[in-house]
Amino acid sequence: MKNLFEPCRLFALLRRRLRPEPPGLAQNYDMGDYGRFMREETFLYSARYARSRVVLHGQEHLVESARDSGVMVAFLHYGSFFLTGGAIVHQLGLPYTAIASRRNLAVMSPEESRFWEGVHRRGQQLYGHPLFFTDQSPRLSLNWLKEPGNVLGVVLDVREHDQQYREDPYRFLGHTLFMQSGPARLAAIARVPIVPATIRYCPGERRHHLHFDAPVKSEGDPVAVTQRLLEVLGDRLGEAPAQQFYDIVAEFVRRKAG
Repeated sequence: MKNLFEPCRLFALLRRRLRPEPPGLAQNYDMGDYGRFMREETFLYSARYARSRVVLHGQEHLVESARDSGVMVAFLHYGSFFLTGGAIVHQLGLPYTAIASRRNLAVMSPEESRFWEGVHRRGQQLYGHPLFFTDQSPRLSLNWLKEPGNVLGVVLDVREHDQQYREDPYRFLGHTLFMQSGPARLAAIARVPIVPATIRYCPGERRHHLHFDAPVKSEGDPVAVTQRLLEVLGDRLGEAPAQQFYDIVAEFVRRKAG
C-alpha cells in the first residue's frame, strides 16, 4: 500500500514546488499574524509566484512613466512590499531594484539579522539585479535612474540606527508624523517621476493586489512631494491597516530623539 501512495506523494510535493501557495492567514488576522505571514512568504518568492499570486491595478501609470525615463516607485513598510518588485519584473518586464538598509542589522539579534540578510539575497534573486544600500554612494541609484525603463523602489518610512537626518512634519491618517524626504530629493536630482505603490493581500483569494497610482512629479519642494505620496499611500493603507509591518503612526508620530 505504501508503494501505491508514493507516486501521489511525490506528485503533490512537485506540484507544491512548481505552484507554491501562500502561507495560511486567518480572516481575523492582526499585525503580528501578518508579520509572520510575510516572513514565511519570502521563502516562496520566485518568478512563478510573482506572476501567479499578484494582481496588478493601474500598471499603466508605471509603464507610461517608464517609457522615456527611469522612474521611482514609492511605498511603505506595508503588505508584502518586497514582492512588489517581483511583479514589476516578471509581469511588466521592467528592470527593477530597490534601496534597502542594512545599518539597522547591527542592533538586531543575530537571528533577526540573518533573516533580513536572507531576505535581501532572495530579493536580489527575484529581481535579477543587486539591491542598493543606504550606506553606499547615491551615485549608484542615480546611474540606475538615468536609463529609460529602469524602476527603483524606495521606502518612505525609514529610520536608521545612529543616523541623523532632517525630519519634517507630515499629515498621515489624521496624525502629524515626522519623516525624512530623502526619496523625493533623490527623485528630484534624477529628474524622474515617483509612482506610489501599495500591495495588499486578500486572504480569501490567496492573492495580492498591487495598486499603482498616478505619478507624482518630483520637481519643487521635496516636503510637498513627500506629503502628496503619503496622502495617496495612506488612503490605500486604510483598506487593511493590519498589514502594516509595524504601527507606522506610533513609530513616527513624535520627532526622533536626539
